[in-house]
Amino acid sequence: MNADCVIVGAGPAGSSLAIRLARLGATVLLLDRRNFPRPKACGDCLSPQANLLLAELGVLPRIAALNPGRLVGWRIFAPNGTWFSARFDSVTGDRRITTALSIERARLDHALLETAAATGVHIETGAHVTGLLAERGTITGVAYRGRSGTHMTHARLVVGADGLRSIVRTRLGITVPLPRVHKLSLSWHIEMPDASGVSGDRAAEADGDAVPSVDRTSSFGEMHLREGGCIGVAPVDATSANLTVVANAKRYGPAVRENPAAFAEQFIAGAPALAGRIDPAQLSSRPLASGPFDRPVRTITLPGAALVGDAAGYFDPFTGQGIFQALHGAALLSRAIEQHAFTTKALTAYARAFRRSLRGPRLVQRLIDAALAEPSHANRWIRLLRGHPDIAATLVAVTGDLRPPTALLSPSLLISLLARNHAGRPA
Repeated sequence: MNADCVIVGAGPAGSSLAIRLARLGATVLLLDRRNFPRPKACGDCLSPQANLLLAELGVLPRIAALNPGRLVGWRIFAPNGTWFSARFDSVTGDRRITTALSIERARLDHALLETAAATGVHIETGAHVTGLLAERGTITGVAYRGRSGTHMTHARLVVGADGLRSIVRTRLGITVPLPRVHKLSLSWHIEMPDASGVSGDRAAEADGDAVPSVDRTSSFGEMHLREGGCIGVAPVDATSANLTVVANAKRYGPAVRENPAAFAEQFIAGAPALAGRIDPAQLSSRPLASGPFDRPVRTITLPGAALVGDAAGYFDPFTGQGIFQALHGAALLSRAIEQHAFTTKALTAYARAFRRSLRGPRLVQRLIDAALAEPSHANRWIRLLRGHPDIAATLVAVTGDLRPPTALLSPSLLISLLARNHAGRPA
């Protein structure tokens, strides 16, 4: 079949874009080499603002029926065990956004794909793209091998939504050779009795070095910082959690390749607040692995083609921004097409909006990476943020896509910081 748009990759970026374009009346062919549902290496967390995008897509009720984890905020642990926490409902006046979702990617992606099918999107899984069609410097379609043989499909637009190692991006020849983010990840889904979250009791709240107690009425995502990496823990249902270890690929790559379970056990053992909470036996199963991350691109559009999601350049997330950015990028491209149809003007508008939307978050992420690069610096920053809960809440809101990065520079926050320091509060 020919189509208005061929989208390669049926993850959150590809499926959400397909849904949006189909609702605009476009004929959409969605291709993916995998069969669904399929496991996917991921931290399984969505930032709170993703709730609104999922609601726009009409998929939120379908996801809610799967009983996902619901995070009320994040708790960030320094290498020495000092921690601070912040709740989403303390920084947003939007009553629709009080929690963030935590759900296995296999279930999230399948729910999006089912919604795409119900919207009228033509879907082919088990489809391997073998090349792009081009005419006079413009991409005009794709060649792929599917269950029924080989096909050549012409389209007004080809979209690469096929992840870190995008075949579309590779065929377009726009990948920058050297990555900037030398990280890898290992993810497990484990049984964890206190995966519903931890919350500090009064004694722990008074002591930033105390390990928080379990409170099953609240669910916090947890980020445990380590030298050369971090460990994320988030409940995905009542009794289990996603456990993801992110580590410097240059430093730890050989150990991971030799024995990922042994590496993870040792790495986790160095996180004070995880002591005794994770059974090492659960790490014996094969992890979902990803990395090294980051494939920078020179451009996200060419005549007849566009990239969305990780294919458009990996966004190194801190607390669940990756899926939001995929959904958001798809929304930006859809809006540009709604306004300008499948034209060069639409691609120009999309590229401009995409660059503008990521400029602030990427700057914040680089500043966070720099601030937390050394354990001593991380310990100091986490203790400072614990003593300034308004600033901590704003930081979590920014990394949760609830507030713009400029919120961290607001006069009220700076005045609060100066006032608390003057009063002798911890800094």
